[in-house]
Amino acid sequence: MQTSTPIIDLHVHSTLKPFGNSFYPNNDRTVFTNSSCIWYNDQRTRSDLKFESLLGIARYRQSDFRSLTDGQVKIAFVSLYPVEKEFFMIRKKWMKFLEKFIGELASMFGKKRIDTIMAPDFNYFKDLCDEYAFLRCLDGQLADSRKYKLLDHAGHMASDANLLIIPSFEGCHALCDGNNPRLESAWENMEKNVKAVKDWSSPPLFVTFAHHFYNGLCTHARSLFDTAGSLLDQEYGMRDFNFTPKDAEAPINARGKKLIDLLLSKSNGRRILIDIKHMSREARITYYQMLMSAYKDEKIPVLCSHGALALEDQHEINLHPEDIMMIYRTGGLIGLEMDQRILGYNHKRFVKFVKSIFHPNKSAFDDAAYFFRQIIAIAEPCYRVDPAGDPWRCIALGSDYDGVINPLNHYPDAVSLSRLYQNLVVHLEQYWDEKGEIPRRHNGLDAADVIYRVMYGNAYDFIVENYRV
Repeated sequence: MQTSTPIIDLHVHSTLKPFGNSFYPNNDRTVFTNSSCIWYNDQRTRSDLKFESLLGIARYRQSDFRSLTDGQVKIAFVSLYPVEKEFFMIRKKWMKFLEKFIGELASMFGKKRIDTIMAPDFNYFKDLCDEYAFLRCLDGQLADSRKYKLLDHAGHMASDANLLIIPSFEGCHALCDGNNPRLESAWENMEKNVKAVKDWSSPPLFVTFAHHFYNGLCTHARSLFDTAGSLLDQEYGMRDFNFTPKDAEAPINARGKKLIDLLLSKSNGRRILIDIKHMSREARITYYQMLMSAYKDEKIPVLCSHGALALEDQHEINLHPEDIMMIYRTGGLIGLEMDQRILGYNHKRFVKFVKSIFHPNKSAFDDAAYFFRQIIAIAEPCYRVDPAGDPWRCIALGSDYDGVINPLNHYPDAVSLSRLYQNLVVHLEQYWDEKGEIPRRHNGLDAADVIYRVMYGNAYDFIVENYRV
């Protein structure tokens, strides 16, 4: 039986806010009390709490390195993000003068950072490299008696660092030059840029292929809903349930397939795996077809670094049965996300928030149920197709903290993950008490063992298997 509670998070955006703040003059990213430092922690205030409950916007840091280490996170995949310029382009003409204000309100990137993104000479690939350099700036250095270390391969996981970091990035628009990935000229250096990333001293194990807007490579799933969906236009290249496409873009075009080959190739450096999050359902299926044809003789795991199964709705941003089976059969991973909307929490969200004020302990347990039912929704179909196998093996954590999400109320940041861990153990015991489909102690694992696998062990094994020189 496992008694410790170590955690691996497959997807956090720890650099987004401090990197944005570093664009202001006189901000020293090497001083841990400075807002441009990756260790800087700003505690959630009462006004933050009210703002979050009313608008669903979390205006505080959730995955700074202090919060990660306090929450017993041992390894974090920090997702770099050259922010798409469309993120700050409001579709309503009468609101154009509010673009920068609303963008800063939602993102906390800082107005100087937004100015840089919206400048005509903004270059996605250069920005990616700059954010990677930012991530490296305190690598191995003590900051208030703690330190982090960027991992270069699985053989170096034995370390005296408090936190190990593996970089990734979200959206392969990051590999084009300039800021318009629809232009052929923006991709002239694609092979060179991929090689440069593979030559990083700590290269990504995986990268997220698509993101919020059309990237000149593949169609994407709707990811912006409610207020954000009405303000921002992500419809070109977008696919979703009951949405009529407004373009004729291929699920994955020829350039996108070439880029996938470059990333998966071992002849130009280490293999970088493809994270399917944000790809449209048709693009995901096309990618699976590529793996089953061109790569049929190779073991290439499919993973979704942050997401959830489609339970309440059929939006393509969420995973569907064919995704679960492909991930399970290829030895991949699903990082479950802490976002309220993704987990189906948003129904009567404000009522739940008010109740949580008066019953905090019960509400923390209830909030964990949204995460736990995703675990079960993935594990049960895996058990049905492979009763003798390990139905838990493809499940992990991919919180998406600091990714402009609205986390579950009682799990607002990485510090709270150890509490989530403990509540998940109780939920699994309760599932077995209620005669759940997967038998108690299946394959000899008790509740603590299973949650250890979900929160740490599965991702650890995945790193050992795939993050190789």
